[in-house]
Amino acid sequence: MLSCIVPSGIRKVSDRFKSTFKDCGINYSVACALFALYLFAKTSLSEVVRCCPWTPSVSTLSRAVAKFDGNRFMRRLQRSILRRFKHRLNANDFAYAVDDTDNPKFGKLMHGVGRWHGSKGGYTGQKILVLVLIDIKRNIALPIHYAFATKKADPCYLSLIDQTTRLLGECLALGYPALPVVADSWFDSSHLMIALDGMGLTFAGELKSRRKIRGTAAPRAARVSISDFFKNEIKVSVLASPNVEPLKIQGHAGRRPRKIMAERVGMINGYPSPMKIMAVYNDRHDATVFAYYASTDRQMSGAKLWSLSRARWTIATMFRDLKQNLSFGRLPWTGKGAADLAACLPFALYVSIREEAKEVWDLDVQGCTSLGSRLSRIREEALDSSVNLIAANPSHRVIKSLRVRRLASRLRQKPRVTPAAKDSSYQSLARRA
Repeated sequence: MLSCIVPSGIRKVSDRFKSTFKDCGINYSVACALFALYLFAKTSLSEVVRCCPWTPSVSTLSRAVAKFDGNRFMRRLQRSILRRFKHRLNANDFAYAVDDTDNPKFGKLMHGVGRWHGSKGGYTGQKILVLVLIDIKRNIALPIHYAFATKKADPCYLSLIDQTTRLLGECLALGYPALPVVADSWFDSSHLMIALDGMGLTFAGELKSRRKIRGTAAPRAARVSISDFFKNEIKVSVLASPNVEPLKIQGHAGRRPRKIMAERVGMINGYPSPMKIMAVYNDRHDATVFAYYASTDRQMSGAKLWSLSRARWTIATMFRDLKQNLSFGRLPWTGKGAADLAACLPFALYVSIREEAKEVWDLDVQGCTSLGSRLSRIREEALDSSVNLIAANPSHRVIKSLRVRRLASRLRQKPRVTPAAKDSSYQSLARRA
């Protein structure tokens, strides 16, 4: 994507983090260039320098990347999200969710790179743990913290469960309220549930299907498989999601999709107290369970637990948007600063475009509710401004700089930033033209 003029949205977002960048020794023009890299879905510093002639050189940007402080940046982002939602954050409308995402990469010097097992099998790269704030009614996840998974051989090793409690503890210390914590079955850990109890938080997540359950707290009570625990249990029907529109299929008009579930109180190994456990089925006559869920809050209704578990899927949607539209984690640069920057800047852009489309990006959101459609409009407006500038003033210094940076003879090299009038390659090109 070509951009000869700095988009006003980038200026506004960079203004918001100006003091944070300044504390890291990064100036304003460099901050704008780094945000442009992710706004236009570039994957390297050379790409953004070639397409945005107003950016500094690759060398200047690379020095800035090494100085980036992810912790300082995320604290600033966390405070801005907290200020925006502070008076609306309640356990009925919001929850925390945690999940990890695969970021394949190669290179021994890359921060956090190792051999991991993901949803699609083994891979080499980074495993990134992300904590989000979920707006349940709007089905939107906003990233508020993250961490890179570490191997046991690492001197700073923490398991993902311990990383999760650390991230939540830091957010609570900043002023975030106690909300339910939603997770998939990978985080089905009594160690995590006990840690959340200590922080005043409720666990509401999926259980592994191989779990053993006790019906009572008696020490000698028999432990049975979770499938046997729900055998012959009474099933009830609840709304699949309170936010789902009624069906418009002929013969079903006005009906909302529903799920079948059974609820019991039981105990899992390692957790000292009884908890609400729920089995969810697609149909009342199904013998096969869709999934099992549990909450450490025994007063939580099955419908509430189900709605929380469905809201967790918004974090998967967020990962898809970040990777497909904002080049999340794609910067091929070594060091911790580069790894942090490749996560933090997409997070900030994601939150801004989702929550501030009108005030920051001057977007009419009617007809473009998805992140991809909003980004397409922002990019097309930037391209339109560039075309108008080229047509109106082809001798503008920015246009001359663009010609030098996009010399075909330097496609596999760093782009030049020498003014066009002084560049011998450009002069010979101009004479031939």
